[in-house]
Amino acid sequence: MPKKISIQEKKKWLEMAEEGKTENQIAKNEKRDLRTVVNGIQEASRHRSLANAEAEMLRTALLSHQQKLMAVVTGMANMLVRPETILSLHEDNNGMMAPISIAGGTLEQTADKKINLKITDKEKLEWELLQSHLKSDKLWKQLDRWQDAMTAHIKARWVFKLSIRNILENQTGIKFKASADRQTERLLPVLLDICYEISIRKILGVPDGTDLEHTITAENGFVKHNGTDLAVCKKPTHCKDQIINAFTAFPQNTAAQEVKKTYVELDLITKIARRQIDEILSLGMIVGKCRVCSKLGK
Repeated sequence: MPKKISIQEKKKWLEMAEEGKTENQIAKNEKRDLRTVVNGIQEASRHRSLANAEAEMLRTALLSHQQKLMAVVTGMANMLVRPETILSLHEDNNGMMAPISIAGGTLEQTADKKINLKITDKEKLEWELLQSHLKSDKLWKQLDRWQDAMTAHIKARWVFKLSIRNILENQTGIKFKASADRQTERLLPVLLDICYEISIRKILGVPDGTDLEHTITAENGFVKHNGTDLAVCKKPTHCKDQIINAFTAFPQNTAAQEVKKTYVELDLITKIARRQIDEILSLGMIVGKCRVCSKLGK
């Protein structure tokens, strides 16, 4: 039985052919049958084409894998920001804080009154794979710190808004009530929203030119702000005065101080966490490896 010719030798013939030698010359130099040389060159060419195709497929797969991982990191970067100064907080039908959508996640109040941040990308496989790539990176610790700081700040804002409601009800002697008629004495939800927004700006040092003594008016059983109903009152002038007086108490209470404190802490932690992410993004690739990389032969 003739000895089997190795693929290495056939590759050698292919290289000789590419250098300009004819098949006859190669057969004569290598002391091989011409047909054997021709078939060997063709086989070596097919083998190389297949190898090149596989290499390109692996390159494409690794690039796609990297892009998916980088997309998760970019999502983190978009999420790691301070909340807007006027972040609207609303109460749902169960008296809980309604869910708040932020870039990359949702803030929700749980049944035990805690604030939870659900990060959307944590449900993706790429998040788990990224943790394998960056197993010992400081990013994960900073991300946990940021998440805790964010939920603490949102909780502080929610507690502050509830404190405003209590102060207004105590100051005016009138309760917030949901009612469709225009006769039932009550404070309207828009009053709470306006008080919260103006007070938050003051607490966080954002310029606000609101002049309540001129923008809040009492007329025909209503207290209004720039024409918007704030309250239905039997004594609208007295109610208006009490609302204006209440404004001085909002930024001074303990809940307001907690908003300021947690905001400063969140700002600092956000900057530190963003720096970790910026370092990763500056590389343009995710270092390390995961089980997908191993399957791709990396």
